Amino acid sequence: MKLLFFCLLLVSMSVPAVAGNEKQIFELEAAIMQQQQEQQILFQRFQMLQELRRHEITQDLLHNPRLCRSGS
Repeated sequence: MKLLFFCLLLVSMSVPAVAGNEKQIFELEAAIMQQQQEQQILFQRFQMLQELRRHEITQDLLHNPRLCRSGS
């Protein structure tokens, strides 16, 4: 009987801990998701700037062919 009471006591004490852990896991997953979204936005901005720079370089080369020559 004491063993049963002790087991029930342990189970009842672990339930709030599990709920707390689940809340922490949920909060961590939300924070990770937010970081991933911010990382994706930053990478998209980088790609956009990279493409704009490539276009700018191409335009410079088209309007100034002397830039294409190396060594002169």
